[in-house]
Amino acid sequence: MKWLIVIFTSLFIFSCSTLSDRPELKRGRQTTRRQVPPRKPVEGGVITSSQIPVKIESILTSDNQTKPVSPDIAATEFARVDAIKRDYLLNPNAQEPLKTRIIGLNDEELEQVIRDGEFGLLRVHALFERSRRLQEKGNFDGAIVTLEDVRRLAPGSDLSDKAEVQIRELRGVNTVNKDTIAALLPLSGKNALQGQRALRSLQMGLGIVEGDTTFKLKVLDSEGSANGAETALHKLVFEEHPIAVVGPILSRAAVPVAEECEKFKIPCINLAQKAQVTQKREYVFSHSLGSSQLAKFIAEQAFQKGLRNFAILYPNDPYGIEYANAFWDEVLERGGHVTAVQSYDANDKDFKYVAQRLVSSFYLEARKEEFNLRTKNTKKDVKIRQNTSIDETLPPLIDFDAIFIPDSSRTMGQLGAFLSYVGVKKITLLGTNLWNTPGLSKRASQFKDTLYFADMYNPADETHKALPFFKAYFEKYGEYPGPLEVNAYEVGLILRQGLLRKINSRPSMQSYLANVKEFPGVFGPLNMTPQRLMDRPLTLFRVEKDEIVIAQ
Repeated sequence: MKWLIVIFTSLFIFSCSTLSDRPELKRGRQTTRRQVPPRKPVEGGVITSSQIPVKIESILTSDNQTKPVSPDIAATEFARVDAIKRDYLLNPNAQEPLKTRIIGLNDEELEQVIRDGEFGLLRVHALFERSRRLQEKGNFDGAIVTLEDVRRLAPGSDLSDKAEVQIRELRGVNTVNKDTIAALLPLSGKNALQGQRALRSLQMGLGIVEGDTTFKLKVLDSEGSANGAETALHKLVFEEHPIAVVGPILSRAAVPVAEECEKFKIPCINLAQKAQVTQKREYVFSHSLGSSQLAKFIAEQAFQKGLRNFAILYPNDPYGIEYANAFWDEVLERGGHVTAVQSYDANDKDFKYVAQRLVSSFYLEARKEEFNLRTKNTKKDVKIRQNTSIDETLPPLIDFDAIFIPDSSRTMGQLGAFLSYVGVKKITLLGTNLWNTPGLSKRASQFKDTLYFADMYNPADETHKALPFFKAYFEKYGEYPGPLEVNAYEVGLILRQGLLRKINSRPSMQSYLANVKEFPGVFGPLNMTPQRLMDRPLTLFRVEKDEIVIAQ
């Protein structure tokens, strides 16, 4: 028991310090009050060479791409050139397993196979692998030359026909229809309604609905999946040759599409809320209300109100982790402090222990000395049980001015009830646009007068319905647009202006998008940041007389 008390006491002493350096919050880790989580996650992560099992399931190629290999390859030396050559000469007809092993060769070894005539038709398979690697790097001209070598080595064969098809496709990559925009949207499945609404708005922005434009919009169904979006993109690139791509709108497809557009050097405007999708991808842009913009705005507004010390309560899911990290960074950027961080399972309904951990009333053994001082009890064997209810003698530790909760208004209301239970009565709550829902006042209960959230606009406010886009959309479709429709419409407007400027190449379109400044959007000027994220005006909201109003 003594060693347990020492551990809890040490944790509490450590907890008195501010979290000045933000650790990277990762899924699967639950951080407790003022205990900085390790940067390296316990589960998942990158496997190092020392962790690779004897039975190799995958190997790393020279361009850092992991490729599957047959389970019978038990050690690296079996993927070497001499071993492949030996096995080929022993049985030239057993090419399938050897083709798989060729994938594991590095670039230099691959060239040895290609140059050595004793490898026969295996040289053709090595050429296909070289072509694939060149395509991954965006070197389509080099890939075409390699595929021409396939046709010379295996004329009249099925392999030659396969190479010819790929050559035609690759030559189409550099072909551009300067008046054509492509869109990847979910037009089937459970997200079809979102896709249809985004399509309507994009057409309105491009001027296609009114029929006063010669621009073409080619749309393919992404089927609401990453594979569907990638397949549709390839079809659009090879057959329609667009000057730019819009989409996807679903985060699970954002990265695969972004990677392919960067590889093909096609400007892509992503409409999904996906963090860092534009990072290190100069042809990828984002126009959605993302974590970086919301977190920055909320932190700015909080500091203007004199708040400096913050707690973060976040769900242990991708959305919660992303926004918790973003807000934490913004607080530190401004010289503020994050004094408590606590995660919870996204499916939880009982937040008692979550709230207790936040205010240091869960591990009561850690506060034994404080308890003894308050009760003037000096007996060393006073027993304070973990998970016990809060004793009035030990008040909650509240060294923060506000709590940031990147979750729904419903969960915020449930958390608020448990915060009140553990003694957090009057404190500012900060949230994202997920709180912009009817019934917010009722759910917030006692915190309704001290909560703030940010969004583009308030759907319950009638003033925005008089805006030109809202009026036009309602007149045509009998309903008012939402945030996704606003973003898609603005993307259409921006691309339309670029096409009217007679932009006729993808590099020129990329440069145009990267330099969008003070573009007249639906709610105000739009500006593209150096990170290729569209920055738009936001508004801070609060509750007054049970209604969502603009915070003054």
